[in-house]
Amino acid sequence: MKMFEGLPTSQIADLHGARWTALFNHMDEALSKEEKQLECWLNQVKEKQLLCDQGIQHVNWSAAFGLQQLGNSENNSRASTLNSSEKELAVNAAAASIYSTCNFLLSES
Repeated sequence: MKMFEGLPTSQIADLHGARWTALFNHMDEALSKEEKQLECWLNQVKEKQLLCDQGIQHVNWSAAFGLQQLGNSENNSRASTLNSSEKELAVNAAAASIYSTCNFLLSES
């Protein structure tokens, strides 16, 4: 460590402290920004999940009371033929898609 030769130990410690403090502060700032972005995405996912749950609840309610759903007849017949396991599978597929998109966006930034 030629660059520190002749310096007192306390001064060397101060130089190292300043260098590492700056690096850790930069890392802390970057992690804080990433945390905020992840929280934002999590809130968006929760909003979409709530919308999915409300949609499924509407479909179940309509089916239970024999009401025709809004939309064209093709969508109505398709929705009425979905059983609960198919609905759950569709919701899981949508959630996986959202999760995959979030991971992709994270890898890009």
